[in-house]
Amino acid sequence: MAAAPIVLVEQALPLAVIARPVWRGLARAVAESSIWDWGSLLLVGAGASTLATLLFTQAFTFGSPTTRYSLNSCSRSSRSAAPGC
Repeated sequence: MAAAPIVLVEQALPLAVIARPVWRGLARAVAESSIWDWGSLLLVGAGASTLATLLFTQAFTFGSPTTRYSLNSCSRSSRSAAPGC
């Protein structure tokens, strides 16, 4: 799977979980915040996180197959599958 769809799902799941509480406080936040506040929040909160996750996920395509296998083996429930996990 490509890095972009993985990052999209990784960013969308937390949003789906917190959407309702955020929606409740949105009217007050809009009234009290300027456009610069919203731009800063978007850039720092969503932009940096998305870029970092995309670059991290894309980095796996440049590594050796051994590294990817070791990382996948260590993330499974049976940690004895790969030495050094």
